[in-house]
Amino acid sequence: MDTYKDESLKRKEYYQRNKVRLKAEALKRYEADKDDQKLRMRERYDRQRQSVETYNASSNRRARLAEYGLTPEAYMQMYEAQQGLCAICNNPETAKARLVLAVDHDHKTGKVRELLCQRCNRLLSMVDDSVEFLRSYIAYLEKHSE
Repeated sequence: MDTYKDESLKRKEYYQRNKVRLKAEALKRYEADKDDQKLRMRERYDRQRQSVETYNASSNRRARLAEYGLTPEAYMQMYEAQQGLCAICNNPETAKARLVLAVDHDHKTGKVRELLCQRCNRLLSMVDDSVEFLRSYIAYLEKHSE
């Protein structure tokens, strides 16, 4: 345990002594890699899109989408319009067990709204789509935030 603390302390001291140089080097690496990062992000989106298209082609998925009055093609149009991101948190689906974003719909009318990640979709279902509850929740968090 002491060895870990000693190493951690050494790293912190080294960083403090060399902060300017290390930051300059990191910026240089970022600038050199910026285009590659954009390319990797685009490739990831394309791979994810292909996985979603393959999944949508399955008969079970077709049946599930039909429950919302959607075709796989309509789902893909929504997916592409949202660039594969959740309509609430603006992140891609991160749940390992899921390939696709969930189809959010109004439980009273059945009307499809947008695509959500599993976390945001679950949150909405836990609060029964209640705007009043969410306002109370926000007020509580603001009251107890630092």
